[in-house]
Amino acid sequence: MIFSIFGKKNAASKTPSTEQKSAKDSLLTPSGLTANTSAEFVNSIMAQRHIARATERKIDAIEYEMSRDILKKKSDPAPDTNPPQANANANLFDDDNPADLKNRSNQPDHFETTMPLMGAATEYLLSSSDEAINAHAAIENIPALEEAAILFASEQFEATELILENLIQNESYNALNSTAWLMLFDLYQITNNQAKFDLLSLDYVSKLEISAPIWVTPQAQTAPKQEKGFVPGLSFSGKINEQIEKQIEKLSALIKQHNQLRLEFVRIAEVDVAGCELLLRGFQLLKKSKQELTVVGANDLITFVRALIAVGRRDASDAPWLLLMELLQITNDEPGFEEASLDYCITYEVSPPSFEAPKNKSTSPSVGISIEFVEAERFAMPKVIFGNTDMLIENIGKFATEHHAVQLDCSQLDRIDFSSCGQLLSGLIPISRQLNVSIEFHDANHLVIALLNAMGFKNVAVIYPRKR
Repeated sequence: MIFSIFGKKNAASKTPSTEQKSAKDSLLTPSGLTANTSAEFVNSIMAQRHIARATERKIDAIEYEMSRDILKKKSDPAPDTNPPQANANANLFDDDNPADLKNRSNQPDHFETTMPLMGAATEYLLSSSDEAINAHAAIENIPALEEAAILFASEQFEATELILENLIQNESYNALNSTAWLMLFDLYQITNNQAKFDLLSLDYVSKLEISAPIWVTPQAQTAPKQEKGFVPGLSFSGKINEQIEKQIEKLSALIKQHNQLRLEFVRIAEVDVAGCELLLRGFQLLKKSKQELTVVGANDLITFVRALIAVGRRDASDAPWLLLMELLQITNDEPGFEEASLDYCITYEVSPPSFEAPKNKSTSPSVGISIEFVEAERFAMPKVIFGNTDMLIENIGKFATEHHAVQLDCSQLDRIDFSSCGQLLSGLIPISRQLNVSIEFHDANHLVIALLNAMGFKNVAVIYPRKR
């Protein structure tokens, strides 16, 4: 900003943001996280971060004072008869002559846009309220969550614990959110430290006045999930085209195995004629069976199918028309069915089918995927992800192609190694783009979530936290 206008060389080449970045980069280097787990090491991390931010605020304050003085001189037509005062900040300009600095400040063209560029740090310095100070202090602590997550990913458990304990002792941060608390709970759960978990629970309830997470025994963590009340089915998403053939084959197998099924269409983006032919085959199989069927997002599917037909236009395949009438029967929309069947009769010059009220069939609005349902469509992630992830990515790719979804079950996942996290990201994105579906992490612990966010997963995936 102002320093660049004055031609400041040394100061411009060494900005606070550069110092802050270099300090943080040195902390995040995996090779530097192998042995330093002492309290002094963690305290030095916190000190470096605050020194960098203090330097940034100091420079913002200098810029503000200089801009204010210059604007004041521009608006005052009277000559200054008083002798020039010594500049209290002259020692900060080691490469510039104070006289030259004054001459440059008299130029009228340089500082018209300086004030609009003042940042949040300057506003913080100009505010004297305790609320503003506390809010700024709380925001400064947020990057420490990423540091703790990366340390944990690199198996630096003691350093992770010290950083998180430092955060939860900060009252301003406590008022912001409970993320650091939940990360510490997960750390104690993963390291099987129930004594510290219980002590943290008492402190958590006392300070945040909400119920604490429940300790889960290792046996309960590894026990298979009960499927009581579970409704199997399929979730269709992205493009409904010839690629759903495997899903229709799976639907045929589910019809033979279960008395109750569920189909969901809440995340579809496109439907073509080939997809209509395959879906029509699936619904005809369901119509012959006696299963109870629940269709979620049927109206969404109807909207896409209607876009494929036109009255009087006889297309090569009448599958969209027949699928539309099948869906209208499932939704028990008799007036809509009668209208569509008449248009079908006009277009193809055939007798219209008759309406049949749905039996053991029901629909549900597009309110999202139920927790019980998606468990059947998730890929189970391992307990720890480390080393080369090529095999894991390959297995996820096979699962995603078969199920047309990238839904990852992280209920048993404790940790992702820092060096493996980037490989996982670069492997999942092509799978997601090829299938045109989103990446979803379900039941992830808060340490894993913080790492995924730090590595950029939050920009390409949906992450659901674990509930206990």
